[in-house]
Amino acid sequence: MCGRAVDGARAHNVAARGIERSRACRSVQSVCADIGVDPSHYGREFAKRVGCTPSQMTRWQRVAQAAHMLRATARPLAQVAIEAGYCDQSHMCREMQRVLGRTPRAIRASASDS
Repeated sequence: MCGRAVDGARAHNVAARGIERSRACRSVQSVCADIGVDPSHYGREFAKRVGCTPSQMTRWQRVAQAAHMLRATARPLAQVAIEAGYCDQSHMCREMQRVLGRTPRAIRASASDS
């Protein structure tokens, strides 16, 4: 690929295939190895078509999944964190505060108020 222009259809296909495979919360490197493209190229094509980087998309997906579980279940925070793909509960708490501006406990409390 290096030094060659990539036509629009192929570039779109790269982004679409990568998005589909990244839904399994896999690393960018493993997605790229699977679809046979360079991570830099994939990142550029993904960002052009989606409007954010693959890692930002993964972050937002995890936060959304965790927030949904917090609203819909009474699972302990540590279990929600693991099921949403975080290393531990404190990682999830920091990430939710950074992305949503709210703690997991506040999200859960607001769901019970409704």
